[in-house]
Amino acid sequence: MKSNIVLITSLFVLLIASRLITEIPNFTPTIALVMFTGYLITNRYLAILVILSSQIISDLYIGIYSSMVFVYGAYVLIATLMPTIIKSFNIKKSTSYYYIFFKFFINYINEFRKVINI
Repeated sequence: MKSNIVLITSLFVLLIASRLITEIPNFTPTIALVMFTGYLITNRYLAILVILSSQIISDLYIGIYSSMVFVYGAYVLIATLMPTIIKSFNIKKSTSYYYIFFKFFINYINEFRKVINI
């Protein structure tokens, strides 16, 4: 149970951070995290709650926009379809964890380099 809370909390924080750090809020890191949140959290309603609540919190900071309903709908659709799609590729959960953190940190290293003009 403790590992589930850590997983849910870390995915929640990563989803918020993925929207606040990049220049484009609905970019690849967010979609990748939405995909794996839908896969790693086995309770579908909890996965959707984590995704939508993190997006709402980050949108309160970024600002409200007119196409929010469509973006949220796409995130929910991605989260509900990903378990089926990933299982069809026979990907193990340990590989999923590695991909999430590798993708997340590589993206933000590149973003940090852009900010400091290296």
